[in-house]
Amino acid sequence: YITRATFLDGMWAPDVAASIYNFHNAQVWGKWDGEPAWSLDSLEGEPELADLPDPLAVESLESGICPRCGKPIDWAGPFPIKALAGMEKQDLGAGYYELAQVRAPPGMDLVMMLRAAGYLGPVGIGELCGN
Repeated sequence: YITRATFLDGMWAPDVAASIYNFHNAQVWGKWDGEPAWSLDSLEGEPELADLPDPLAVESLESGICPRCGKPIDWAGPFPIKALAGMEKQDLGAGYYELAQVRAPPGMDLVMMLRAAGYLGPVGIGELCGN
């Protein structure tokens, strides 16, 4: 069964819907007996991965793991690419960008809560990643 726009409601066939959930249609068959039509060495231009700071970052991100600290990522959803136009960012490849820190570091909410309660002593915050 090929996923098509006609299969609109998973309740029509829950067992089929469950079996094709996250299915990627990539089947191959046959055998090529001729000369190679092309090779990686014959491609023109520079490899795109050569410009990326961390070629394995995409693999980590697609697995839901932060490439910086190795912790699971809690995705909030896609971000419109047009909104990135004026932001400081680093291209990680495959449509992923690492943004500059734009929020308080982890644990800052705790610090602010303690300060509001009148505690002025030191507060230890664990490792910072920004994930």
